[in-house]
Amino acid sequence: MVIIHTVAGAIWVGSITCMTVVILPTAATGDIDATPLERIVGRLMALSRSGVVLTTLTGGYLAGTTYTTESLLNTANGNLIVAALLMWVIFAIFVEIGRRKLVSGLQAKRVRAPVAASRRSFQLATGVSILLLVDIGLLTANMII
Repeated sequence: MVIIHTVAGAIWVGSITCMTVVILPTAATGDIDATPLERIVGRLMALSRSGVVLTTLTGGYLAGTTYTTESLLNTANGNLIVAALLMWVIFAIFVEIGRRKLVSGLQAKRVRAPVAASRRSFQLATGVSILLLVDIGLLTANMII
């Protein structure tokens, strides 16, 4: 279950980071037309939503079998789990806001304006994902020691 959870989270974070760092800057220069960009966004969002479902199910299972409500609220590892959950939610919200801004413009066959409108949401999502990876690293290091 830990492996599925980790791989799903890595694919989710990686797909959004790719969108932020590679695809949006390329689209902003006009090197990608609306139709191919719409297909790319559709595929990345399918990956993202699959990541949401898999990490929620596996994370819920892992937390439910590992922690009690008291240990989630009163231990360092529990606090890291709660922080990770909050960051996943914030990450997902930023991704969906960015997707909505991007797709609405792409459907009108525009590229540069929707990319500009969605860029900040994807950048914020990527920033949250970095914090999330630090949180998970701290949690993992504490589990190993």
